[in-house]
Amino acid sequence: MVLVSNPRAEAYVVAPWFTADRRLPATAPGCRRRGVCLSAVFRCQTRRVILLLDQIRRWRAGLALVVLLAVVAVGCGDDGGEEAGEGDRAGETAEEPQARVAIEDQPGDVEATGALRDVSGLVCEAEGSEWVATGQVTNPTDAAATYRIFISFLDADRDTVGVVQTTVDDVPSGEPVDWSARLDLSSDDLECVLRVERFVAE
Repeated sequence: MVLVSNPRAEAYVVAPWFTADRRLPATAPGCRRRGVCLSAVFRCQTRRVILLLDQIRRWRAGLALVVLLAVVAVGCGDDGGEEAGEGDRAGETAEEPQARVAIEDQPGDVEATGALRDVSGLVCEAEGSEWVATGQVTNPTDAAATYRIFISFLDADRDTVGVVQTTVDDVPSGEPVDWSARLDLSSDDLECVLRVERFVAE
């Protein structure tokens, strides 16, 4: 198919007059000189290429703008979500109660025997702004021993709100000895849980 000049219409029309081997014959309908016909074809094809390139440039510019707007929108949404998430986590951390700890020794840092059974008469109660734990310890061994008693105060959710330690030295064999410990806590309805260690002091 070749575009040839139409002198009357001043436009280009399609003329399917190629030969079988796809070559332009010496003469063609509406075209007396071969060079004139080829020039018309080239001009038409050049116009089409220019229009096509212009459309491609416009399309690429529009696509780039759409992609840019989408990236900006997603970025803004992510930043807001992260800020909100950090704010929520900060709020959660601020609301978590901090346990009050008043101990002198680290539980288990000496060779000791678990001696929870040696404690009796445990009482845990609030006194003003403090919680007080009291009881007795009886040494069942033949030699004097030292007791370290760790009292944990638990709330209704079984969360530890405070820990305090008391040490009872030189507890004689078979003789009950009173002990007590107190911790500044303003919580209500707490439960006491003990860890008791018995060892022979050097």
